[in-house]
Amino acid sequence: MDGRTVPSALLERMTGSVAHRGPDDFAYAYFRHPETMRSPALPSPLSAALWRHFTERTLPRWLRMEDRMSMAWSIESRLPFMDYRLVEMAFNLSDDLKLADGLTKVVLRSAMKGKLPQTILSNPHKKRFNSPYGRWLRREWRPLVENSLGGGCRLRDHMDLTGLRKRLDRFFAGDPNVLEAGMLWRAVNAELFLRTFGEQLGSTLSTEAGTIQTGRP
Repeated sequence: MDGRTVPSALLERMTGSVAHRGPDDFAYAYFRHPETMRSPALPSPLSAALWRHFTERTLPRWLRMEDRMSMAWSIESRLPFMDYRLVEMAFNLSDDLKLADGLTKVVLRSAMKGKLPQTILSNPHKKRFNSPYGRWLRREWRPLVENSLGGGCRLRDHMDLTGLRKRLDRFFAGDPNVLEAGMLWRAVNAELFLRTFGEQLGSTLSTEAGTIQTGRP
């Protein structure tokens, strides 16, 4: 996803003039003050980075996963921070209302004063709702891990399985630092992918290689 795939109307509103804002707009209080806005023709490094994450990297990936997970359970989820008016306002705010003194989301923290504990408002570390992958991999999913990365593992040509298995013993014993759960989960998925599609993938690659060498399909 890039700027060309963002709906033109949304792109125009977020990067164009905001002079049309009126008192009926809930964000009007910010737009009345020129000092809270930067020229869209001269984006700061922070704004440029946020735009890239918004259109290309982090957000499209998470939105896709959120949509698939919610639809899998027939849940019509809502993302209040993705309201187009809030997004437009945020992209037009100056950098000091987004990042200051080591804190992100400055304007949001300010708005939540008196509504959230100060320990949350002053916490510089972003925390998300993590799934307990480590616990699952050690308990409920341990047979899957052992079966996937045991004898006959197809990842043997791509990974140091001997070293991995030594670290797995410590991981199963409860050491949270010896092996990152996300890396282990990716290894299991890679192995399952190779078991499911390995022969088909190898056949496809061999056919393509033959076509390149002979020039004939």
